[in-house]
This record gives sequence, structure tokens and C-alpha cells, in this order.
Amino acid sequence: MKLDQIIDSLILEIYPLMPSTGTWPFTMVRVERNNLRGMEQLPQFYASSGLLILQRTDFLEEHLVDYARGAKEYGNLSSEQRLEYLEKHRKQHESKEKLKEWVDRITSLAIGLISQVAIQKGLHLNPIGVDFSVVDTYLKLKSKNLKTYQLFDIYQIDPSSFG
Repeated sequence: MKLDQIIDSLILEIYPLMPSTGTWPFTMVRVERNNLRGMEQLPQFYASSGLLILQRTDFLEEHLVDYARGAKEYGNLSSEQRLEYLEKHRKQHESKEKLKEWVDRITSLAIGLISQVAIQKGLHLNPIGVDFSVVDTYLKLKSKNLKTYQLFDIYQIDPSSFG
């Protein structure tokens, strides 16, 4: 299997591992170094392929409620418990600051999960230190209601070297 196919399958494999099938506040996409060619200030992108983690800038309360409804624990609750669960979830994240903290935690969880699956597939994710606003501008992400959260180089490795 080619590296681009492995990366695409990697992204798909985290879906069942996430705590909710509802609307996520992030997305992940494979990027090719050629797609970023000509972008200044990206000296650390060495691999032929990478993984771009993007957060949605249009993630609203309605999306948060959908995420809560898609949570695995929500399915195990009675009808009245479900209403309480949704209200509690909504109240916990009603300020912009708390919602941002939650979005960052869920995005970080997804990065942790994809990193673990990557190792199993013989891939190593190497974070790239770059001004993400440059990536956002170059890829015109603002118009798509997205912003860069993290960019990774992806290398194939021998998974047996991890024990």
C-alpha cells in the first residue's frame, strides 16, 4: 500500500476510537509537500506527505449538542437522563473560553489516537514548528471556517523497533 493510502486509512481508523460519532470540532487531511511548495517559512517540512490537523472556527453550541448526542455514553442513558446530560454538557461549555478549552482537548485526544494508530501502521508523526497563520493564509483556510492546529511530517518506520 502506498504512503498516501496508508495515511488516508489512518485518518479513517480513528473514527470508531473517538468518544463520539457526533460533529467534531476538527478535521484531519493528508497534505503533500508539493501542495505547500512555494510557501515561505516552512523549512521543516521534509517528508513527501504530512498530516494537517484543522479546527473548525464555526463550531457552535448546536454542534456541541450533536457531539454530545453522538457520545457512546449518551446511548446508555434513559430519556430523562439524556436531557440532563445534554443540559450539563451545554452548561459546561457555554463560555467561549470553556468551549475553546474543550475543543482543544478533543483535538488533542484525536491527535493522541491517530499517533497510536500511526505507530501500529509503521508511521511516525513528526510535529512541524511553523507559524500556523502562514499555513492558514497560504491554504485560504479562513474562508473555509478552518484554522491550523498542528502540522506533521509523516515517515514510514519499522514498528518492531518500538518493542
